[in-house]
Amino acid sequence: MHMNIFFISDNNAFESLVASVKMIIRHNKQVCFYILHNGIEEQKLAVLSRLCSNDKAQIKFVVMDEGMFNSPIPGGSPHKSKVARFKFLIGNFEVDRALYLDTDMYFNGSLHDLYYANLEQHIIAAIPDVNHHSFNKNLGILKNYNYFNSGVLLIDCKKWKLHNLSDKLIKINEEKKDIIKYVDQDSFNLLFAELGYKQLSIKYNLPSANQYFKFGLKNFLSLYKIVEPRWSIIKAFLFPTIVHFIGVPKPQDGNNTPYAKKYLKYYN
Repeated sequence: MHMNIFFISDNNAFESLVASVKMIIRHNKQVCFYILHNGIEEQKLAVLSRLCSNDKAQIKFVVMDEGMFNSPIPGGSPHKSKVARFKFLIGNFEVDRALYLDTDMYFNGSLHDLYYANLEQHIIAAIPDVNHHSFNKNLGILKNYNYFNSGVLLIDCKKWKLHNLSDKLIKINEEKKDIIKYVDQDSFNLLFAELGYKQLSIKYNLPSANQYFKFGLKNFLSLYKIVEPRWSIIKAFLFPTIVHFIGVPKPQDGNNTPYAKKYLKYYN
């Protein structure tokens, strides 16, 4: 059985997408990639097809329509492209479960345990964000809710479709446009603050930005102590499965955190 892994990209993020596919193929077998895009050039798609021309991986390209989203990108948002909102539609695909991943990540090992994690009664699994308190306040979400980063999402597609969550997310994104800043991420959290989600370890979405890593492990223990046991934070910091280069700069633009050089080996 294949792991169904979803990426969203445009021409601007293509190099990061290629790097991601290379890393995942290195550490995993039986992968089916779904590339949701808004018109990546054919010669670029051919590069990805060649990477997956073996028994380890399959790849499917799906052209999406940005025009289905009516609400504008909020002023001041770091997410400038409407393609991020394609994420709202992943649960509608005809697969049992889907693993969505951002492309600005270093993949440090097998994704098997993440993909087959027990969702229990939940529709999705995700990893809390370090800045969840400030996000909660901006969105009017209860203080004790653990706002999550939408760079890694594990989705039970059967339950997703049963509850018609794509339409609900699009509606939230339009109706709450005055308070939403992080286009798709805020919309997901406004919905799942009501529905609940399965919380996974930060080892599956460890933030690697210069401002977090320069203070070392002590900083991570302080940031995550209310959402994860101390021993788990230490293990995640030392042996992460996925490192997420959140914000700027990215490794190709000057991020100098411990995993940036490893990532750049796959970038070109």
